[in-house]
Amino acid sequence: MRVPRAITRPGDCRGFTLVELTLVAAILSILAALALPNIKMALVKARAVDVVADLDVMRMAVYNYLAENNDWPPDAAVGVVPSGLDVYLPDGFDFTKEHHTLNYDNWTTHSPYFIAVTAETSDDPVLGAAVVQPTLIRYTMAYTDG
Repeated sequence: MRVPRAITRPGDCRGFTLVELTLVAAILSILAALALPNIKMALVKARAVDVVADLDVMRMAVYNYLAENNDWPPDAAVGVVPSGLDVYLPDGFDFTKEHHTLNYDNWTTHSPYFIAVTAETSDDPVLGAAVVQPTLIRYTMAYTDG
């Protein structure tokens, strides 16, 4: 088989020039720079949903404890499940997570029937702000009986 002479000459290769490759790399880097903040914010929103879901689970556990024991669970340290509350929580539920720590406070000694369930996200203020958005405030629990 005979190969055409134009293809075998050196310097006559068809391919991309350095300018074309640089232009493509520049376009891809601009697209990546535009997408990166959106990806980070989606991650923060997903973590915020996780925090709110944990607060909701804890709120329901506290109400179930109250319904069965006619009293609020005792106070506990930050990240520690109050004694007796573990029965009302799902198996494997932990108060200390990677991006937040749950806290239950029983202040009934200072004011009758006042308790609080909070999530501490001090290491990530953006996550804290995402959790405290107006649509999510309803999950922060404070119960008072006047």
